[in-house]
Amino acid sequence: MYGAYDIPVELKKKDLSLSVTTAAYGYEYTRRISDRPDFNKLILADRSRMLINPVEPLNNPKHVTDYFQLEFDKKMTIAPHKEKKFFATFPIEIGVFLFTKQDFEPFDIINLVPAKYSLYGDPRVGVLTRYHKTGIFSEEPDIDPLRYGVVSISVRNTDSQWNTISRLVINAYGMRLYYNEKIVKLFSTMKVLNEISAETDCYSPPSDKGFKKAMELYKSRKISITSSKFVMMEGI
Repeated sequence: MYGAYDIPVELKKKDLSLSVTTAAYGYEYTRRISDRPDFNKLILADRSRMLINPVEPLNNPKHVTDYFQLEFDKKMTIAPHKEKKFFATFPIEIGVFLFTKQDFEPFDIINLVPAKYSLYGDPRVGVLTRYHKTGIFSEEPDIDPLRYGVVSISVRNTDSQWNTISRLVINAYGMRLYYNEKIVKLFSTMKVLNEISAETDCYSPPSDKGFKKAMELYKSRKISITSSKFVMMEGI
């Protein structure tokens, strides 16, 4: 379902269907999801195309936080000055964009995984995060790309002590998603500083044949970002 389409168009995958039909005033957009009311919108535009791609999972039902937390189902202990890589899952949202040669605009954000939130840190000074509990994997797991993505996490312990990690908190404005029809990917780093703190970030991988870079939804909001890093200081 991901990709760019000429209008009019009708798409269906499992329990999600999208259609855009022409009308005298422009277009009529319809979204259907099993067990949910239909969503309709009139679009006053012409000479446009529709783009569907995964976006940062922080927009639906509304944008309430810029931070995303993964809690691992198992704790992992890493040796001093060692670096290891593993995989985990994360929920995605589906962005539907109308675009021309000059501009693009998101007009629907679809969330097939109900949003959960959690506080990271002290209740007085902590940060609200979009929350997801995930297993950990030595290889990329096979999952539904309309609901979940796979994050490759590189952990480096810069401390002289053994340290245990149980979660990852990232600044979602640094998320860069890559996709094809079978999988959505995210790449993240975690630099362990000591037993309670770490610095996290996301990065762009080397060129990966067959994958496209997703539209970064926060850029469409024209928000100026000074840093995509996040420092976990309330436990790792």
